[in-house]
Amino acid sequence: MTTVLTSFIEHTNIDHELLYERVTVTSVSYKSYSQEKTERHISTLATRIYRSGPVLSLVWQRKAQMYWVLLPRGKALQLDDASVSIKPQGLDTLPKWIITSLLMRAIPRLLQQDEGDPKRLEADGLYYVVDRKTLNGTGNIITTVNIDSAWCEPIQNPRLTVKTVTFTPLQAHENPDGRLPRKIAKEPRYSLDLLGQNIVRDGSGDYVKRALWRKTKNRVPAFRLNGLVTLESYYKTRLGVLSLFLDDLQRAYGEAFSITLKK
Repeated sequence: MTTVLTSFIEHTNIDHELLYERVTVTSVSYKSYSQEKTERHISTLATRIYRSGPVLSLVWQRKAQMYWVLLPRGKALQLDDASVSIKPQGLDTLPKWIITSLLMRAIPRLLQQDEGDPKRLEADGLYYVVDRKTLNGTGNIITTVNIDSAWCEPIQNPRLTVKTVTFTPLQAHENPDGRLPRKIAKEPRYSLDLLGQNIVRDGSGDYVKRALWRKTKNRVPAFRLNGLVTLESYYKTRLGVLSLFLDDLQRAYGEAFSITLKK
């Protein structure tokens, strides 16, 4: 019998004192907007937050109608907007799922300084590249595995979500007359930097988080048992990506933040 990792979390260790020396958290929300008005304006707020300081990661909390933003210690957002409230928050006061997501999503930016060609994309989450295909000169179809944290209500246990996500160029979705279908036009936009292997949410970006064909979605196998299994092919499975993620987590945070998965 072979023992493999699952996506269920056995234990999460967060050392707030060690993290306090490295990062800080700020909340960003509209001061007096109703939920309806907030949702009308929220589509561009993430991009503005990324442009207003050295953002490591952010999480949108729909129930509270606010963004939680992770920043390097001693840094602050420079968001000049009287309608927006920006408040520093204590790490130990945050719900555990929020601080866990913030720290996980910050991994690519923390590791980027040490790597010339990281195989991770940072958009509004943590993504690992498992495949890239050139698409008729219009851009690239990028297949990734997204890892994030979630609460599993049926078994009352935290877990990691591990799912396939595809980024495609806007141009590939255009109609013959050069216009975008309404559904695609409303999708959040992303900008891709192939040199730095980063993709960030950007209102003027030319990529969307969407497959080209609904009935032929890209898929990433959980693991491979047949044929010749190499290290490269292993890291192109969801199980392999989980292993990469745990290695990245340790290199990014050491003893300050760690996750043990059930087997």
